[in-house]
Amino acid sequence: MATSNPLQNILTPDQFQKCINFYEADQKLNHKDRVDLAVQLQSIALKSNLIGYTTGMFGFFGPSLYYRIRKIPPPNPFFLIQSPFLSLCIGFGALIISNNLSTKYYYNKYKNHKNDFPNKNVYDVWQAMDYQNLGMFTLYYTRTSLNPMFIIRDPRTCSNEAEIDQTQPQHYVGAVGLGKQDNKGGKHDLGVWDKVKLHHGFDVSTPQK
Repeated sequence: MATSNPLQNILTPDQFQKCINFYEADQKLNHKDRVDLAVQLQSIALKSNLIGYTTGMFGFFGPSLYYRIRKIPPPNPFFLIQSPFLSLCIGFGALIISNNLSTKYYYNKYKNHKNDFPNKNVYDVWQAMDYQNLGMFTLYYTRTSLNPMFIIRDPRTCSNEAEIDQTQPQHYVGAVGLGKQDNKGGKHDLGVWDKVKLHHGFDVSTPQK
């Protein structure tokens, strides 16, 4: 009796095929290719985060600067930050939008310049990635450049039995906690802070009780 593939139950055929395409491209990489990818992705993360935080800070202080530049009497003359709730909303919105736009810009800049890649294998991996999940890919290539144990399995071989078989090498997705399992083996839902750490290339761990 053939075992069912749980990935095909939660992914559309197009998404499942993208997983296969990424796996096949990823398998062709050597250690140096993984290091190159990790460096490229970390560079994008650093640049986009710097732009995002800088824009967010300008957005946060925007209302206060507006009163000073226009020389309008501020509603709270004894406070440095005017309209704190509005400032927070503008700052956070500016951070998210600018970070997303800059990530997309740098991702496309790398992806569309074939001559800048060290070889075709690295180029093929870039074609299989997408900028929306660039934080996950950054963590993946940072980890696999240090330890090949975390290289993903063939998604076509995934089965319910494999998921519960503890004698098999720990799969990358389970190891870093991209679902509900952290890097120490604890299972829990990813909170906002965990997702922020994951986006910046850090591990997530079990929350302190």
